[in-house]
Amino acid sequence: MDDSKAYQHDVSITYLPPEILEKIFACLSSDIQCMRSISGVCPTFHDVVCKVPVIVQIPLCEADLAWLKHNSVPVRYLFNCEIAAYVADQIFSLNLNNTRVAKLVGYDYQSRKCEVTPHYLQIVDFVRHRAQHSLKRLELNVDLSRGRRFFKFAEIITQFSRLRSLSIHFSAHIELNQRILNSEDAQNFIDIILANLPSLKTFNIYICPPRKLRISSNTLHELGIFKSDSIEITSLNLPHLSRLHIHESTADLFRKIMSDRETGGHHLHRNLLALIYDGCPRIRVFNQLRIPPDLCSNSRPDKKEWTRLVNKALVRQYRLAVENESVPHCPSQRTA
Repeated sequence: MDDSKAYQHDVSITYLPPEILEKIFACLSSDIQCMRSISGVCPTFHDVVCKVPVIVQIPLCEADLAWLKHNSVPVRYLFNCEIAAYVADQIFSLNLNNTRVAKLVGYDYQSRKCEVTPHYLQIVDFVRHRAQHSLKRLELNVDLSRGRRFFKFAEIITQFSRLRSLSIHFSAHIELNQRILNSEDAQNFIDIILANLPSLKTFNIYICPPRKLRISSNTLHELGIFKSDSIEITSLNLPHLSRLHIHESTADLFRKIMSDRETGGHHLHRNLLALIYDGCPRIRVFNQLRIPPDLCSNSRPDKKEWTRLVNKALVRQYRLAVENESVPHCPSQRTA
């Protein structure tokens, strides 16, 4: 009896199967320094840890970068918002062959051009070469510069064959330039992206350049348009869309609509809910408003009644948000 108890206490975590160890170490994958320390405990830990895909936030300290590079540790999630010229060498040292998520959003635009810097473009192209068949989620800055066939960024992005979520960030300079020129380039760019990503489910646009916007996709389930001024949606063809976000909140949506009508006329945005009714038959959530089940079923009301009820709910939500903003914060009211 005593021998069996002694044997039980002698069992070490190093005796666990590699598959179990890998799952345990995956819980620490966001802490590179911790992973590096664990890898030095014993050869078993080293072999397992170096196979665990990690989360990397740039910039890295020299010791972490050297460890990742020397052991070719796979990167699952890459995040960078630093200026590309300063951190490109670090990213080029990483093993991105099976990266699933890349978030590359900073302000890497050339000051006198509506284009990203050459260093930023090199980083995006590097990610494409390494992870075009594994990446599922991508967030990046884009421009409308021309490539061999059409737009450079359209050519790059559409090569991520398994992409399910895409967020594109334009710059305010691009937005202003497109509107001054009354150009269709940004709209054509969006059309190309949506037509050539058959697995895409989520699409977000930040600082949307077109003044009038149309969106068509047979695959999208979620669409967001953020940080954009004076956007008038003219057409929606999204048969599978369930979530739609226009501006950061319902309060922001109403403020933008009222501002646009003051400068552009009372007719602006009056058909928005009718467009959603016709173009998004499976809509379940609009901004923070969860649409009642009886307005989402196959026997939903006709367009006039549906838009009336949804508009009423949105107005109620807007008024509540305005009231909450006007009430001063009082800690003593928390328990009221």
